[in-house]
Amino acid sequence: EHQLSDYRLQQLTEELISIDKNNNNVFDQLDVTPDGDKLLHGPGTVFSGPTIAALVDLQDDFHPKVNVPEIFTDKHLKKQKRFLDAVMDTEVMHRTEKILKDKG
Repeated sequence: EHQLSDYRLQQLTEELISIDKNNNNVFDQLDVTPDGDKLLHGPGTVFSGPTIAALVDLQDDFHPKVNVPEIFTDKHLKKQKRFLDAVMDTEVMHRTEKILKDKG
């Protein structure tokens, strides 16, 4: 059976939240402003974790207006890869990958 019950999905979600070492209530301290010059605002300490730091580093590479074309240099692509690598290197993603592999 490849489906998860609502109860099992809730259990897995709670497990992932509990093992998220990089979170440290980060999202409670962030302000998201999609129409501003920067997407994320908050105290400097919030941005010290590897995943959030890599995300913040990407902010200058994207235009808030979707009708403005974005041109990515090798530098931009390396920053994107660094962010994705930081996300994939978290305990949450390792556990998520295991769950998905076990589930088939």
